[in-house]
Amino acid sequence: MFSKLTKKDNSTPQSETQISAATVIGVGCEIYGNLSLSTPLQLDGKIEGDIVSSDCVIIGEKGWLQGNVECREIAVFGQMTGDINARHVHLQPSAVFSGNINTETLKIEQGAVYQGNLNMNPPTVEPAIEAAKEAKEKAEKEAAEKAAAAKAMAEKQIAEKKAAAVKAQQSTKQTSQPQTISPKPQANDSVINPAILAAAANPKSPPELLQQLAYHKELRPVLAENPATYEGLLQWLAGLNDPAVNAALARRKAKKK
Repeated sequence: MFSKLTKKDNSTPQSETQISAATVIGVGCEIYGNLSLSTPLQLDGKIEGDIVSSDCVIIGEKGWLQGNVECREIAVFGQMTGDINARHVHLQPSAVFSGNINTETLKIEQGAVYQGNLNMNPPTVEPAIEAAKEAKEKAEKEAAEKAAAAKAMAEKQIAEKKAAAVKAQQSTKQTSQPQTISPKPQANDSVINPAILAAAANPKSPPELLQQLAYHKELRPVLAENPATYEGLLQWLAGLNDPAVNAALARRKAKKK
């Protein structure tokens, strides 16, 4: 039941329930529509509509309500027209109430005005309250699922970008560092094109071109001395045991000294 009520000066009577009210509709505020809450409600303004709360509802001295109320408990200080379905109902001295009451316990203070029918059977407030609670929990669950799905999608996109970056880096590395070539039968050219010869000696020739030129026997000594020839190709040339190539490799080594 409601805690003991006291008056402070000429203001709206206070109670422990009132003080803890989480939602306050102040004087001058008007709402046209239904409300569904899971927190206490303090009404000092005006509401034209129904109220469903899993907690308590307090209608202050300046509060005005036209609509039905389903809640755990209610205290009326002001004016209300509508039906009440609550476990505990408390009509204060300043209350003006018109409507039916369905409750387990009812307390009417001297001075309160009450017009309507009374049913002292246990109220059927649980279905409405539970429905409001389930709707809130469902909305919170859906919001959490959407947030989790969005997070998973973002993490997946980040992982895919990282994998693509690693793949691109590996591809670049493989392109810039050709693998050691293997001997491949090739017809020996008796006369090498001067442009091809110049490319074999050019320190700016790309590794891919030097690899292809290595298939020409006559160009191998030139490649052995080219500063641009990469280590894998040099090792392959050394493994041929070609006297001309070995002499070129020796000159290359001497130049480094």
